[in-house]
Amino acid sequence: AGYMQAGDWSEGSGTQAMERLLRVTPRPDAVFVASDNMAVGALKAARAAGLRVPEDIAVVGFDDIGPAATAEPPLTTVHQPIDQLGYLAASTLIEQLESAPAAETDRAAQHIVLPTELVVRASCGQALRPAANYAAMQRVPSEGGVTYSQA
Repeated sequence: AGYMQAGDWSEGSGTQAMERLLRVTPRPDAVFVASDNMAVGALKAARAAGLRVPEDIAVVGFDDIGPAATAEPPLTTVHQPIDQLGYLAASTLIEQLESAPAAETDRAAQHIVLPTELVVRASCGQALRPAANYAAMQRVPSEGGVTYSQA
């Protein structure tokens, strides 16, 4: 077992992965979880182990689903435009189904990058810091989405 743990996108697998991760020495002081469902499970495992989030371990998820905002503590997450993602997936599939079979071998792969945004909530500790620190943060659009850096 190491610092990378596998899960199946469910809350339960997030709990199990975090339990394994908490046995790694030295224990991490922050984790990034591949989905908010798993991150909610990770929060539960951390609390069950007697850890305080974010004081003892920070947790960040990915998706920005509804339960992220109501988790205890509220989950910092990376927001992705899921509606736009679904629309692009469906329209690309329809386009491929409607194209002539001969064109299949000529079709070039597509690489589409959608914007993301960091949604800062209490689980990473940033929400506990004075508001003046937020004024020093700069939102920087980038090719891979949005990043935040010290101004």
